[in-house]
Amino acid sequence: MGDRARLLQDEINLKIASQTNSQLLILSVLTALLVPPTLVTGLCRKWLRVRPPRKSDVIVVCMHVADKGRGDQTP
Repeated sequence: MGDRARLLQDEINLKIASQTNSQLLILSVLTALLVPPTLVTGLCRKWLRVRPPRKSDVIVVCMHVADKGRGDQTP
């Protein structure tokens, strides 16, 4: 009886280990795909001193585009 229980436990542990390995493989592939572009983007932003637009910049650009689209030629 103890041998059968041990064999069943070993089989369950093997299935769990297999599932864990497949999940780690997926995580490793995603990490390998996403980390390099993130690092390059971060370094380029640091070297080029690029900053994301502030909310006020976006509003000004949107208002300018809206005025051009209306055909309003008032200075």
